[in-house]
Amino acid sequence: MDGGRAGRVIGERYRLVSALGEGGMGRVWRARDQALDCDVAVKELVLPTNLPAAERTERVLRAQREARNAARLRDHPNIITIHDIVMDGDAPWIVMELLQVRDLAQLIAEQGPLPVPRVAAIAAALLDALRAAHAAGITHRDVKPANVLITDGGRVVLTDFGIAVREADTALTATGEFIGSVEYIAPERARGGEGGPAADLFSLGATLYCALEGRPPFGRGHPAEVLTAVLFNDPAPPVRSGPLGPLVLGLLAKDPARRLTAEQAAARLAGSAAGAAARAVTPERTAPRTVKATRVAPAAASATPARATPATPPARAAADAGSPPTARQIASGVFGAIVAGLVFGLVFGSNRQESILLGMAALATVLGLATTVAVRRGTSRIRSHPVVTTIWGAAALGTAGLIDGDHFQFGPPLAVEVFCTLLIAALARRPRPAAASGGASRPAGGPGRHR
Repeated sequence: MDGGRAGRVIGERYRLVSALGEGGMGRVWRARDQALDCDVAVKELVLPTNLPAAERTERVLRAQREARNAARLRDHPNIITIHDIVMDGDAPWIVMELLQVRDLAQLIAEQGPLPVPRVAAIAAALLDALRAAHAAGITHRDVKPANVLITDGGRVVLTDFGIAVREADTALTATGEFIGSVEYIAPERARGGEGGPAADLFSLGATLYCALEGRPPFGRGHPAEVLTAVLFNDPAPPVRSGPLGPLVLGLLAKDPARRLTAEQAAARLAGSAAGAAARAVTPERTAPRTVKATRVAPAAASATPARATPATPPARAAADAGSPPTARQIASGVFGAIVAGLVFGLVFGSNRQESILLGMAALATVLGLATTVAVRRGTSRIRSHPVVTTIWGAAALGTAGLIDGDHFQFGPPLAVEVFCTLLIAALARRPRPAAASGGASRPAGGPGRHR
């Protein structure tokens, strides 16, 4: 087979420019589509020269299957887009979109463990891609960091469907060859089974674990030790995964029946704090999507910036919620009631005792009305307001006057005042119902801002 070289034209259309990378089963080239006058990526299938004829035929069929499977998902933004497949000589060449990317394995090698919000965004994109593939009856079977591409703009792309299996495909096996990457393979596939969508989710969990912790969950020195760990050992508890820890461990369950499904994983990711942070870091979308998303209208450039509302201190929040008055507030209320009542009584009363009783009755009436209005309006902090403590002081002095038998003629009106005061105080002690939306979560611009 004539191998690829710069300047060679494939299928009388794609001129190879330079090699971009090489894997175990192929080499990727930058090429020029001479018909459309644009750059593309072309994957060359590299076969050993001493490969038996049957094995050569199988690998050719596998490359063709990769192109077919990926082409069925070409409209998904998180799956590599296949444009064409060309038979040149005795080997297939797969024409794909050209991306300025690094794969996730390179990113981890260069930067170490990635931040949780970034991994959450990668997880959301890969879950979306796998759900689309599984819905089309396609199982990837080789999800790993090297097959996750990340563009300069943050777009996450799942690639290399070379060993993917579609439900309608005829089974392809390689004698004596282990299909898949041992560090990311699901236990059921390590035992010799084909595996299904659940196996892809296990591999996704291992990939996310590696991105978060900087190492594979079952990394060992020898492939046999890795397989043993995959089959029998639990991964070391993640220490950098934060809110993504339960999601990753749920995907790494050894029993497929207990493993998170793609829908469960997506729901758990969306409900986590990391998922919220990931949505704030939205990668570029360069391909059309069929899933509609609700968008929040951005603020106009001339709009007044929203002011940050300081958090209410715990002590103040407790008072706002209706905590009982303090001893100091009660004392100040009683003292205020005594002074105000004496002044009123000295003006209108004929003697000292009458002045005290008349003063307390008048003061309790006025403050009772004021408190009633405040309660009806739902004024905040009514229970800790000095008005209430003043009423309590007036009620106390009024009760003392009621007990004074020499002035029983003031008893009935004072009894009414005391009863009304206590009733108002009891109403004020009832907690106000919380707003349905909660004050802290209300947008600064008021209701009706979201579209």
